Amino acid sequence: MGRAAHFPAAIGPCFRVVLACLAALTALAAPAVGAAPRSADPALAQRLAHALTVPHVAAARTGAAAIDLEDGAAVYTQNGGLPLAPASNEKLPLTLAALLDLGPGFRIDTDVLGIGEQVGPVWDGRLVLRGYGDPQLTSGGLARLAAAVRAAGIERVTGGIVADESFFDSLRVVSGWKRSFYMDESPPLSALVVDRAVYGGHMSGAPALAAGLLFRAALRHAGVAVAGEVTVGEPAELETPLATIQSPPLWRILRFMDRESDNFTAELLLKQLGAYAGDQGTSAGGAAEVLAVLQREGIPTDGVTIVDGSGLSVLDRLTPD
Repeated sequence: MGRAAHFPAAIGPCFRVVLACLAALTALAAPAVGAAPRSADPALAQRLAHALTVPHVAAARTGAAAIDLEDGAAVYTQNGGLPLAPASNEKLPLTLAALLDLGPGFRIDTDVLGIGEQVGPVWDGRLVLRGYGDPQLTSGGLARLAAAVRAAGIERVTGGIVADESFFDSLRVVSGWKRSFYMDESPPLSALVVDRAVYGGHMSGAPALAAGLLFRAALRHAGVAVAGEVTVGEPAELETPLATIQSPPLWRILRFMDRESDNFTAELLLKQLGAYAGDQGTSAGGAAEVLAVLQREGIPTDGVTIVDGSGLSVLDRLTPD
C-alpha cells in the first residue's frame, strides 16, 4: 500500500473538506487572539460555524480546520493554532506515525519458546510464552500455539510455563490518566495480554500471568500435560523456538482502533512505536516518536503535547492546524 493516501476522485463539493478537532474541547489557555473564523466561502463559514456551536462552550474554546482534499488548501479555520485537549483525536497522529514507521502490513508476533530439551514426547524444561504487544491476541490464538506444540511431538512439559511481557515496560497506565480510567477505559497495558486481560470472567490486573494460565489450559486441552507452575519473568537461558502466531496486519488493527475509538489498542501501539524507536516499549518513547513523525512530515507542532495514544491523558494537547 505504501505511504500514499488515496481519496475518491469524484466526491461532491459539500464533502471536500476534512474537519480536525471538530468538537467542544477544553482549551489550554484563555480565549486566544484571532478567534474569529476565516473562510474564503461565506456560506461554508456560516454552516461550519453553526456546526461548531455547542451550548455552554465559548467559540474561543473550540477549534476547527477544514481542508480541500483536492489541493490541500485550508478553506476554513477557527483557532487553528490553539492548543486543545484532543480526546480521541489523539488517535489520528498515532495512526499516521504507525502507518509511516511500521507500514500497513506490519504484524505482531506471539511466540512459544522452550528452555531445556525435547526427549521423545517430553519437553524436559520450561515453555516460554512471549508477547510483543498484540492488542488482539485471544484464547483462540493460544489454542493455535498449543496445537503447534503438540504437533511438534510434545506430550508433556516438566518445568511449567513462563509468561514473558518484557518487550514493553511494566507500567499499566499512562501519565495524566484519571484513576478511574484504569480498567474502566482500558485494560491494563502489557506486551502479553490475552482476551483484553479477562480471565475467569473478570479483568485481571496481572495480564501476563492470566495469559500464562490460559496457555497452560490450552496446552492441556490440546493433549499436552504441564507440570510445574506458571510464572512471569524474562528468562535468560538459551531458548528454542517452538511456535509462532501473528496478529492481523496493522491496517486492520488501526481500522478497528479508529472506528471503535479503542483506547487499549491505541496505547499498545504507542508502546510498539516506542520499541520501534529503540526504547524499551514505553509510552513516553512512543509519544516522542509520534511527535518526531509529525515534525518529519512538516505538520505544525507548535503547542502540541503528545503523552499517550488514546487521548485519555489530561496532559495531551493538539491544535486544529
